[in-house]
Amino acid sequence: MATGVKSIDEFDFIVVGGGYRRCAFPGRLAESPKVQVLVIEAGVGNPQDVDAITTPACAFELRDSNKAGGSSCLNYYTRIPGSASTFDDSAPYGGEEWNWENCRQSLCKPATYRDDKHDHSEELMYIGVGRKKKDGELTDVVHNGTMRGLWKCTTSIYYRKRSSSWMYLEATKGCLGVEVLLPNGETHSFGAKYETIASSGVFESPKLLMLSGIGRQVDLAKFNIKTIVDSAHVGQNLLAHLILAHVFRLEYETALITICFAQVLSTTRQPGTVELNSADPLVQPKINLNFFANDLDILALREGIHWADDVLLSGEG
Repeated sequence: MATGVKSIDEFDFIVVGGGYRRCAFPGRLAESPKVQVLVIEAGVGNPQDVDAITTPACAFELRDSNKAGGSSCLNYYTRIPGSASTFDDSAPYGGEEWNWENCRQSLCKPATYRDDKHDHSEELMYIGVGRKKKDGELTDVVHNGTMRGLWKCTTSIYYRKRSSSWMYLEATKGCLGVEVLLPNGETHSFGAKYETIASSGVFESPKLLMLSGIGRQVDLAKFNIKTIVDSAHVGQNLLAHLILAHVFRLEYETALITICFAQVLSTTRQPGTVELNSADPLVQPKINLNFFANDLDILALREGIHWADDVLLSGEG
């Protein structure tokens, strides 16, 4: 924590969590010289110091990321629009404004593509005919919610800047501020004049809310946490995508271009949960991703493997 921060006991906005999308939001707020924004991030210098998720699971080891930029610093840094059915499934929980049609326009806001030097063609180009022989067509219509077909995925960082749109839910109660625990055991309290935003990712945000008294009353009572807002949804309906790395050994090992087929199970049949293990904020929550809880998850992933095998081993080109 910077020395200058200690002299300020109240900010206009406090953002708890510094993921790559979450840093864009306070950055936009801070464009006004009249606004004071505090971003709190529990990042560590060595990623090996981050504990693996210890909740027993049917899948494999998973590790969270404590750093400015969030877990996406360890991942693809790419964006896919998502499936319409996934958004429509969220509507019963958050309201119809969260269905596909109502979210569609906002989903396109953070995605831009700039090619100032005109190094790349705007048109899609066929390279080989392998998948076309397997009834697949290249398409540039990837934002219609179908998630069907083949398209060119472009990743770029334009002048090292990233941005994102942000959506709000109206609340009837506000958070007055936060208490920050430093590595040396000291605590500092900061107040928020307008809003405190919990933006710590899918694991830590529910944990923070529950420790603050927002969650299911029956769960909070187990740890003698006073219920401020009795919400049945906090920590529930955890959705995470499962990715299987599909590796092939090539006949010639001198190729300079890599080809990756990643089988992604975008939505599991049974959502997972995040629950408290303790009232101690330093104790990892109980994270149940619920991968493979339903046999259909395994069957769907298996079909993806067969599809990739069919394209790479049987296709022409």
